[in-house]
Amino acid sequence: MISRAKTRFRWAGWFALANSVVFGLVSLRYFGARLASFIADEPAYCELPWLVELARFEWALGQAFDAGGTPIAHIADMAAIKPEHWPALHFELHPSVQRLDFSWNTPGMWSELTAEHPSPVTAIESEPIPWLVWREQLTTRFRSMPVDEQVALNCAHAGGSFSEICERLTAVVDADTVPLRAASLIKGWLGHGLISAIR
Repeated sequence: MISRAKTRFRWAGWFALANSVVFGLVSLRYFGARLASFIADEPAYCELPWLVELARFEWALGQAFDAGGTPIAHIADMAAIKPEHWPALHFELHPSVQRLDFSWNTPGMWSELTAEHPSPVTAIESEPIPWLVWREQLTTRFRSMPVDEQVALNCAHAGGSFSEICERLTAVVDADTVPLRAASLIKGWLGHGLISAIR
């Protein structure tokens, strides 16, 4: 057990040295950029499969916090647009917004690992869960997403219009409720600072 711990520590040390150097300067800011791929390829960590996701999540949080301070759109901006123009609208996501899929209870484990008084937490999930990471003002936030929101956000991120978002939602939501659900999702994104611009 001690031998394994020493091996992991040695490899982690080499990784830190190799990946914290940018433009000849040592900076912890860039430490996590390739940590997930390093862990995935390193046999010393093969019995800890959830560790890859934990590294990805930690890096995503850092990237969200460091994202540019782009102005955000507001609910009032959407309300000011005539409904007949909504089908052609496109939504530019804030630079901090990131989409992740986790097979493990990664955010739950991270929350307990960083808590002042951590509690036991289940690592295994019954199925992969889509997660959203973003920065709201100066606070980095994250939450899981229902399937319909995942579909809508993926479409918006790919440059889809409001009409295209609605079309994608018909695959997972009753057709009669699609426009209302799409509008509700976008209102929520606007309210939490996920959208930079409406075009």
